[in-house]
Amino acid sequence: MRYSSVDFYPHLPVTTLAPSWIQQNATTRLSEKWQKALVSFFVRKAHSVKEAQLIGSGFLYMLGGVQPCIFTASHVVNELLQGDTPFFSINGEKFRFRNLEYYHNEQQDYAVIPFSQEMLAAERGYTLFRGEERALLSKTSSFVIMGYPSNRNRLHVDRNNDGLYLQNLTFHHFSYDTDSEDIYFAFDPKAKKSGFTYEQASSRTSLSSLAGMSGSVIAQIMEHQITGDFTLRAVGIFKEQPKKRQGKDKFLVGCTLIQFADEVNDLIRLRTIMRSEA
Repeated sequence: MRYSSVDFYPHLPVTTLAPSWIQQNATTRLSEKWQKALVSFFVRKAHSVKEAQLIGSGFLYMLGGVQPCIFTASHVVNELLQGDTPFFSINGEKFRFRNLEYYHNEQQDYAVIPFSQEMLAAERGYTLFRGEERALLSKTSSFVIMGYPSNRNRLHVDRNNDGLYLQNLTFHHFSYDTDSEDIYFAFDPKAKKSGFTYEQASSRTSLSSLAGMSGSVIAQIMEHQITGDFTLRAVGIFKEQPKKRQGKDKFLVGCTLIQFADEVNDLIRLRTIMRSEA
């Protein structure tokens, strides 16, 4: 069964806590801080020896507080395995996707890739997302999907590659399916009243195709209780934009990480108990 966060989630949108959020380009500044923790996956473009095609996104994550990993969507890993000369990039550094250990769940569409010995030996001081709750950080009902659209990110050996184009999508409410533990965000950019707003710092004023963003981090915006600064906490993995409409609405869908799923399940159970006793 699917529930709207408006009915059970007790936290406010970041735009209520910081009314000038958009004017301050706050999502853009947060994404710049966390871009070092993002991963892009490539394969060699068909019939080309010089061009690589981006097929998916991912992010660095500290699993259980001890194991650095890459998280992405299961179908991204499947495409990598079927592609020619697969590799991935972290903060501009490229690694071959070969002889890597990985674990994936095709039904929920997530994959976990522990750091390879090559990555551990590099000692780059990686920036990693975490999913657990942390002292002095308050939750908001605002979330960001951060990843790399494929039509804006192509690599060619004969062309200057000045870095990847990052796309961020911010949502201030969500819905949650207790059966699948998937998270949904209303998304219909073609609607007359889509309500999309672009920060002034944005290099574009139109959305790119979301192809290539599968495996992106879904991050919750968190506020520090003392400093008022904002940061991000990973809560899920973006996996698809369903081609078929969900009733009258359109959504983006992601699987949730266990800490966030447990928190939301508990809130929904509490809501159900309170309503039954009313």
